[in-house]
Amino acid sequence: MGLSQSIGRRLKITEGETFSTKLKIFLSGRQERRAFEFQKFGYYLTGYDPNLENERFLTETDLLDASLDKDWYRETHQLDAASSCLKHYLEQGRKHAFAPNVALAGEDGVSLSNWGLEYLARCGVKIGDTSQQVLSPSDSRAIDPFKITNPKNKKIAVVTAIFGNYDVLMPIDSSWKSKADFFVVSDRFFEASDHWQHVHSPYHHVDPRRKARFIKLNLPVFFEEYEWVMWVDGNVLICCDPETVISEVSDKPFDFATFRHSDRNSVMAEAAACVYLGKENVKELAEHFHRLGTLDKAPKTGLLETMAMVLRPASPSVKQLFTEWWRLLIKGSKRDQLSLPIAMAAVPDIMFSPFPEPINKSGVFFRAEHGFMRSKPE
Repeated sequence: MGLSQSIGRRLKITEGETFSTKLKIFLSGRQERRAFEFQKFGYYLTGYDPNLENERFLTETDLLDASLDKDWYRETHQLDAASSCLKHYLEQGRKHAFAPNVALAGEDGVSLSNWGLEYLARCGVKIGDTSQQVLSPSDSRAIDPFKITNPKNKKIAVVTAIFGNYDVLMPIDSSWKSKADFFVVSDRFFEASDHWQHVHSPYHHVDPRRKARFIKLNLPVFFEEYEWVMWVDGNVLICCDPETVISEVSDKPFDFATFRHSDRNSVMAEAAACVYLGKENVKELAEHFHRLGTLDKAPKTGLLETMAMVLRPASPSVKQLFTEWWRLLIKGSKRDQLSLPIAMAAVPDIMFSPFPEPINKSGVFFRAEHGFMRSKPE
């Protein structure tokens, strides 16, 4: 977040507070400021807003309708009096990350601030482009993955992959582009992708998940000109600038970072969960482990969750790890976390560091449900 945006955010979240509180939050660090936001915005991060009483599980439309300042929104987007602000927001506002009210607006007075984006995303609102435009292999709007360069010598490449109608392309803070390049590998073109560069996929498969896995597990090949590569799954929102994310991973040198699993700690426990949740069948998993011959292995790293990762692509150990990881995945299950701990055991000198918090408690990433929807329970 740029300095002016950071100042703007501090001013917005302290509106109505005493001078001493404003000064304290204005001078505070990120963690202290987030604690203040926790307290002031009950629904934010906690999933509960005392003002909503028993309506905790509102539909997305209910949430948007409640947050829309219709007079401000109508004036900002020059809508006539007869126009429906809610309809406009559902059709255009979510796609282009427009703010529903002035408190969540950024410096341009129209788009969501990064704070506003995170707030709505954590409330269950679907923000981002759900494009249905097919991106053909010859479309010049996307670049060849084997010709990716780093002409401005930026430190970080942020990469995601979206295939099929599975996820939205989430917005990012424009100020982050000074230190990082952002790439989306997809078979679709996203109209509202102002800060993302489209990349063609060189790998074709009937299963869109395996197409995404190919990109994910070959990051060192395509982005070798960057010092760091940050991967995010299509349903993961980046909540602060990538440089800050990397700096907060560990005080010790590392080449690879991701999350420790928040619920399970072994490959076999994950396999059982995959069967229970219907993500794999018993026969396919049995064949997977039989081919790998790894049932007796107990990787030291335990089970990992890789919806967000940071890696140093020039590291020989990282290259070896990702080569082995892809080799294991193409032979068996598409569940990449069933193969990663085994690949990690094969590269014992990898400098690995887990993110400080699991994904469900992370302050720098937010994992939404695929499709980014929340609805009332039956």
